[in-house]
Amino acid sequence: MAYISLIALGVGDLFAFYVFFPFFYLPRLLKAMLTALPSLIIQGLTTMGAAEAKSEKMKALGMKGVEARQVKAEEQAMIALASADDPVKGILAEMVPLLVGAVDMPAYIRKGVEAQVRKAIVNTPINITNAAAPPVIKWLDTQVTKLSGGKVHLAEELKALGVLSTAEKVAE
Repeated sequence: MAYISLIALGVGDLFAFYVFFPFFYLPRLLKAMLTALPSLIIQGLTTMGAAEAKSEKMKALGMKGVEARQVKAEEQAMIALASADDPVKGILAEMVPLLVGAVDMPAYIRKGVEAQVRKAIVNTPINITNAAAPPVIKWLDTQVTKLSGGKVHLAEELKALGVLSTAEKVAE
């Protein structure tokens, strides 16, 4: 009896698949596909157009990124060139974003101000290291001498270490 019911079930499945499905579900399935086809085609075409526009936007953004990296590299090269002759100029030029960032201003103005201040520092004809180092060393030397009770002279120690090569002996 079980075998007969299995056979009947198999025959019923075959009937459903080969007779009922093609005549009942297939026309409905085709109708659904044909009604959805135009909207799918339109959606595909608009997606291609949007992808093309998105691709153009991404290319433009990529070019902006390349230009920004190039400008930053040129600024760093300019600072490095100035730092070779005058290390204090390089330090000051690198500190400009911190100093300008402390002032409350919109970002688009801050970037322009930073660029102008950096350019002014790097292009100044004054050697800031030679102009600022001796007075600072002299002041530090007096402070260190006071704190050490006259036993240590900073300028002489720096000269002995090779940090200062052109420093003169500070008068006591």
